[in-house]
Amino acid sequence: MPVTDNTKKFIGWLNNYLVGHQARIVQAMRTEAQWEVWLQVEMAVALNSIGIAVREQKYDDSRKSLDILFVERSSQQTNQLFVIELKAESLKTNLVSGRSMFSALLSDLDKMQLLQVNNLKNKYSCSALTYIACGIGSPSKYEAIARKMYRQLPNATATINVAGQYGMYYFVVEK
Repeated sequence: MPVTDNTKKFIGWLNNYLVGHQARIVQAMRTEAQWEVWLQVEMAVALNSIGIAVREQKYDDSRKSLDILFVERSSQQTNQLFVIELKAESLKTNLVSGRSMFSALLSDLDKMQLLQVNNLKNKYSCSALTYIACGIGSPSKYEAIARKMYRQLPNATATINVAGQYGMYYFVVEK
């Protein structure tokens, strides 16, 4: 399913950010010390330069939260809401919280689509909603598996970008 130009532009921004900060990201990956949280903070700070980014945004009355909620302000007086879940693979175990990268990404994509985010769309006056499950991990090791899994998701679009020492994997669903 093709994505809108606005979402392509945003994915491009994410790719450029991640590639442009490759040296620091690789250093963080090597620490093995919950570098995903560090990356969430770094990305939220950078996203605030182009819109509104909120880390650990609660999406209902429970304790559940989104990794990053981003509101892109448009010149046409419409806003787009991006709900981002980030997964960071351990270089030591090649796992994300004990699961494979793609199992973790699929789980996040399922979770995001079940969220009650209409209240967030209203809060930020957004007319469009995009879910992005973003994984950062082993570069070429999973590429064939990723492509096969992406073909199995009829309502999602996939992007794979291998940049040096890691790969960036995206599942994207627009509502």
